Amino acid sequence: MSINFFNQMKVIKKYWLYTLVFIVFFVVTFAFIYDRTQRNEKKYKIRQIKELQIACSAIIHCNSKVAATIYNEIIKQPGVINIFKNAYMADNNTQSAIRDSLYKVLSSVYTRCKQTNFVELHFILPDNTSFLRFHCPEKYGDNIGIKRSSIKIANAEKQPVQGFEIGCIYHGYRYVYPLSYENKHIGVVEIGVPLDDIIRQISKIMPGTFDVILKKEIVFNNILDNSALNNDTSVLNNNYLDYTFESEAIVPDNRISSAKIKSINNDIRPIVYHKLNEDLSFAVQSGTGSRTFIIMFSPLQNYNNEILGYIISYSNDITIRQYYAYFYIEMSILALLYFIILYFIYYLTYSRKKFKNTMEQLQIITDNIYEGIIFLNSEFKIISINQSAEKILEVYNHEVKDLKIDHLLDFTDSDNQSIDLEQWPLFKSLDYGFDFSCNEDFYVIGQNKRLPVELIARTCYHDALISGYLIIFHLRNEDRDSQLE
Repeated sequence: MSINFFNQMKVIKKYWLYTLVFIVFFVVTFAFIYDRTQRNEKKYKIRQIKELQIACSAIIHCNSKVAATIYNEIIKQPGVINIFKNAYMADNNTQSAIRDSLYKVLSSVYTRCKQTNFVELHFILPDNTSFLRFHCPEKYGDNIGIKRSSIKIANAEKQPVQGFEIGCIYHGYRYVYPLSYENKHIGVVEIGVPLDDIIRQISKIMPGTFDVILKKEIVFNNILDNSALNNDTSVLNNNYLDYTFESEAIVPDNRISSAKIKSINNDIRPIVYHKLNEDLSFAVQSGTGSRTFIIMFSPLQNYNNEILGYIISYSNDITIRQYYAYFYIEMSILALLYFIILYFIYYLTYSRKKFKNTMEQLQIITDNIYEGIIFLNSEFKIISINQSAEKILEVYNHEVKDLKIDHLLDFTDSDNQSIDLEQWPLFKSLDYGFDFSCNEDFYVIGQNKRLPVELIARTCYHDALISGYLIIFHLRNEDRDSQLE
């Protein structure tokens, strides 16, 4: 009676051990699949950010080309330069006449520029004094170099400067070019596209609703009046201001309402607050009810690659939701599979005799396998060989470990000449990812013997890199028979 009791206790302990092992496996599998899902989510976000940045870069590059064409084909021509050349040293009356002439000559050009989103055409003197703003001709004479470093640099270095800039009157991408007459610097011209138009162009090629936040400190340092006070501090970060678009219809297809965006911002604030202080592009997601949104932050950079704000894209997204739906499906399937396996193990426990017979049969089969197996590392050195290989090669595993494979096998070409190991077609094929098989030209070499073999080989990988090679071989039929005899 006591013996049966102890046997039952052993069985119960074994069952608990099996259960514990499978719980550990399930937890490990859960962690692996969940980590893979998160990595897929991260990669997807990176792809989405890159798509947004590519769209922004394409628009900015296109605008840069148009600005360069305006500069080279119109502004830089003698008809304009001859009017502007004496503006810097002229008195107020002469400057006023030059200003009128310049405006008259370029007013039609400026009208066409506005039709292509270039709302700013601005001439500036060498001392950074505003000479003529076509978008605001009545305002001139202020030194904008104090707040506009791009103007200051373009005048000082006489080199083109471009990038996003928070300005005195409007914010946008500025393209500043130096002007000269007879190799003498006479000032710069600024051609600009407002931020509203940049967002409008992006919204035509990218899905979603767009918003902009700007660094509060830089905005307050550049404004001429209290206009920036109309911008609210961003919910996402206290160091940023919400940008107010001039046009309510800035986004033609307003997929997400302002109330929903406000709700999303409140949801993601704890995540993005510190990220915004790191000056990096990034993406996050927000789940509200049955909908998932991906929110991307693409930086607005000035000529010096400093981040002055972010373009924010809000779009309804099903991909991330699908990732996690697949995750739950996989885990459900694995849970069911683990349960089946566990049940199967319990069943095998009750069928030990049959299992033992099966193992004995498998052992008999294994003992009669005649193929030799050789494991190599990526440097063609032997890691281990099986018992059949020991018999065929007449060596022991410990004797050949760390030796190169050409100590055991030899390859000859069509002229029956031995080939260097690095030139073996076996490794050339394997390095290209193809399995290799051969029934001639390879020989077992050893003490006073050289026997032909047939072999197959396969590449082993680790983290997508070649970690080694597996070679399975046997003597040709006639040689195997003679060896057996």
